[in-house]
Amino acid sequence: MKDLGSRIVEFMDRSEDFPTQPIPRERRKPWYSIAMVWTGIYISIAAILDGLAVISGLSFKNSVIVLIIAFFTFLALTALQGSIGTETGLSTYMIAKQSFGRRGSHVVSLISLIVNVGWFAINVRALAESVHAIWFGNIPVMCIIFGFLMIITATIGYKGIEALSMPTVIYTFGFMLYNAIRVIMQDGTDFIELMERAPIGEPVHMSVIISVLVGAMAAGAVNAPDVMRFSKKKSDNFKGLYLIGLPLAICQPICAIILALHVQSGEFATVMVQIGGVAGLIMVILGAWTSNDNALYSASLAFTEMFPKLRRWAVAITLGVIASVVAAFINIGLYANIMLAFGCFIVPVLGIMISDFFVLPRIGISSGISLQKNEIINPIAIIVWLLGGIYAFVLDFQIIPTMIPIASVVKNMIICSLVYALLMRARHGKDSKARVEA
Repeated sequence: MKDLGSRIVEFMDRSEDFPTQPIPRERRKPWYSIAMVWTGIYISIAAILDGLAVISGLSFKNSVIVLIIAFFTFLALTALQGSIGTETGLSTYMIAKQSFGRRGSHVVSLISLIVNVGWFAINVRALAESVHAIWFGNIPVMCIIFGFLMIITATIGYKGIEALSMPTVIYTFGFMLYNAIRVIMQDGTDFIELMERAPIGEPVHMSVIISVLVGAMAAGAVNAPDVMRFSKKKSDNFKGLYLIGLPLAICQPICAIILALHVQSGEFATVMVQIGGVAGLIMVILGAWTSNDNALYSASLAFTEMFPKLRRWAVAITLGVIASVVAAFINIGLYANIMLAFGCFIVPVLGIMISDFFVLPRIGISSGISLQKNEIINPIAIIVWLLGGIYAFVLDFQIIPTMIPIASVVKNMIICSLVYALLMRARHGKDSKARVEA
């Protein structure tokens, strides 16, 4: 008869989610499941902060326009990157082997591991500080409690994330929409007046806000294969993201804008206090949870790409405990800047992987040619990634001024994609020509 420990290990092993192998067709999920999980990832404290950020520098009308532009850009990148996961059935980090080589992919895994674990700690800390502002409690203790709660669903894997995302999306959508309507009726504001409401802070140009929003969102697009490898077909990604993801996810920042205008503050704690009550507290906790469990899930996949003999669920528990302890002691402002610096080296990965999968076949180069040639490291991918990361860093931290009013993440992705394709063409063009002649 099996002891309790053996039963727990056996149960957890069933939630491994094929960290280093393709997801079997019979384990794939319907399009609405993928959409709800993604929406659950975005519906978080970050979504509220997005709304508060735009209304601090833009009118209500321009805030909505900026959010729509940012979302359409983000969703397009997410669906493209996610489609690679759908076709291969592999996680982001296993797919990276096709572009970066058998060991070169460790660079992607390591940087993604640092960013995901780091943002897990930041979100736990932000949640604890928010709950402290709304209610009460010891911040370090709450960091440990909330962090351990978030570990549960990440450890169970996609099933756990899906189970939490479904009710969270419905609850959050209803809660934010109800409070936004309540505030509008309470203020007696009509639609035309609402659309013309001025920003609550110093005016900022729309292109600047778009750049900030898309940059913050696009880093999440890199990890899209981790969820969308469960999709049955690539069209499901676009259908789910635009039919369910867009209207539900964009509701939260727009509602946050309405609440910010009501209290005339872009401060998160002030707005949350205005919402108040246990219902608001639950919404904040669930929103942070559905975002963080996916970050930890992706981090565990990244780690197991480097160390495939380890159990993914055990890795998730270990990383979650470490991040929760870190959250209890960090200075959130300083730590966030460090994570933003690391995040600059995530975006070039997006350009390289999309180029390898979608662009190379169109110029006569096989997708994944580096892996086909059994290369340990693809030097072109490493060089483009490093230079792209440095370029993103100097732009995002305003070391050099930007001359083109386009989101830096979009410019970075396009440049990395084109440079990677051109260099790969120069390196492997003769091979492709020889195959054609043969």
